[in-house]
Amino acid sequence: MKNALGSHLFDSTYFIAYEAVGQYTAHTIWHMLQDAGLSNEKFQHGLSLSEILQHLQCHHRYEHHVAWALYFLKAKQYLTWNEDQWMTLPSPLPFFDKKTISETVPSHFNIQPSIDLIDYVAKHWISIIQNNVKAEHILFHHEGLSLWEHYFSNDHHLYAVHNYGTAEYVFSNLHETATPIHMLELGVGFGSATSAMLQSAITYAKPIDQYTITDVSPALANKVKKHFALQYPSVSFTSRKFDIEHSTPKWSHTFDYIYAVNVMHCAEQIVDTLANMQALLKEDGMLVLSECVRQDHQVQLHQEFIFSLLPHFRLLPKQQDTIDHTIPCYGFWSGEDWKYFMEQAGYIDIHVHVNAGSSVCGAIISGKKKV
Repeated sequence: MKNALGSHLFDSTYFIAYEAVGQYTAHTIWHMLQDAGLSNEKFQHGLSLSEILQHLQCHHRYEHHVAWALYFLKAKQYLTWNEDQWMTLPSPLPFFDKKTISETVPSHFNIQPSIDLIDYVAKHWISIIQNNVKAEHILFHHEGLSLWEHYFSNDHHLYAVHNYGTAEYVFSNLHETATPIHMLELGVGFGSATSAMLQSAITYAKPIDQYTITDVSPALANKVKKHFALQYPSVSFTSRKFDIEHSTPKWSHTFDYIYAVNVMHCAEQIVDTLANMQALLKEDGMLVLSECVRQDHQVQLHQEFIFSLLPHFRLLPKQQDTIDHTIPCYGFWSGEDWKYFMEQAGYIDIHVHVNAGSSVCGAIISGKKKV
């Protein structure tokens, strides 16, 4: 099969931008901690994790979040770990503010939704880890909800590659003689993946006959359905409430394709959830997932600074109980993890295509129903 996440999506500009946002995340965390009283001078003398947690008045449920931030600063060369002490490096600290970003990332490549969400989370992060405010209230109320809509948009070039990579994968692997297809989208959200899929159907001249849009929020699913039904009158749209873990499948042997973009990692029991999807597929049906991935469980992703605060972004089970000497990893799995999940769920003809390029950022995972 063709590698869906090729160099035309994950090109050199993408990696420049991705690294810049990672550096900006570290810059933001560093200044956030300094504003909270953890000055450069204090780190020069060395601080234990317990001292840092005590200084920040961190609630126990967020101790791993603080540890994640410290290890991320270590990865970006702000801090080092020496004899149970977090210390600044002897060389000057990196400096990567918004001016540096504007000088680094080409102006046509839009990363502003990432920057806006990082800034928003940083403004509330100390209050959240102190358990003075609920993360869900901050992230999904008014301003936060608007920022998410911009983040999960095809105008946000760091995110759009996952939507377009999924669509290209589906249509580049569709047989020329295939009849019009029935497609199910899981977790539609604000509809950016839907848009990419419908645009690609026209580009590849492969008609979608029926399109079922689902989300845990029936209001979101219905809103997206109404929007695209006006643009694509030849497609028969249906919208439904569907919780990937708690809904009982009602469409036995119905769909040619089931796909989801950055949804399946939210499942608490991923293997069971994947297995349940097989009952919805036709005999030759395919499940296609697009996921942000990490190279391995020693690598942190800058997105974790934001996403680790969400209810469904749990520490990976391989995480040790202790917060000392362990790099916390939230939510995002590796390509090898996804291959294992698909095998355990009983799929056949499994493919995991990790993006081309210098860093592991995304993957397309596909598998066919076992007959």
